[in-house]
Amino acid sequence: MRPLIIAEYLPFEGITLFCVDIYGDDGYLIQPFVLAISDPSVCIYAMRYFAEERHIDTFDVWTADRALYGACMGEPGITVFAKHPSDTYTAARQNVERDPDIFREMYVPQQAEEAPKLPPLPKWRAWLSKHIRNLLTKIEGDGKYDEIY
Repeated sequence: MRPLIIAEYLPFEGITLFCVDIYGDDGYLIQPFVLAISDPSVCIYAMRYFAEERHIDTFDVWTADRALYGACMGEPGITVFAKHPSDTYTAARQNVERDPDIFREMYVPQQAEEAPKLPPLPKWRAWLSKHIRNLLTKIEGDGKYDEIY
C-alpha cells in the first residue's frame, strides 16, 4: 500500500482551513495537519513538504475538492483520486473539532477593543490651541524655510 494523504478544505468561522491526514505504508495515521490555506498550488507545496519530512517520495491523495483535484493531476509523484465528500470531510472535521479554540486563536481575526470615548474639547482650549498654532506658523516662517529642511 502506498502512503495516503486525505486532503480537504473546511469552512470554519469565516475562514477556510486546509485539513490533511497523512497515512503511512501500513495504513496507520502518521500525522494530521490543519492550515489556513485556500490556494491549491500552495496546498500541494504543503503536502509535498509534509511528505518529504517523513521520507515519502510518492503518495496518493484523496480529495473531494475540484480545484485541488485539478491542481494535483499534473504533479509528478502524486496520484489523485476524486472521492465523495463524506469520505474526506469526516477526517477534516474531526481534526478541527478536537480543539476548535486553537484554530480560533490562530486564524480567526479578533475584534479590537474600542478606544474610550474622550469628552469634547472645552472652548477655551480650542481657542488657545488655534492661536498657538498661528503663532507657531509665523515663527517657522509661513513655509518660507521648508525648502531648506
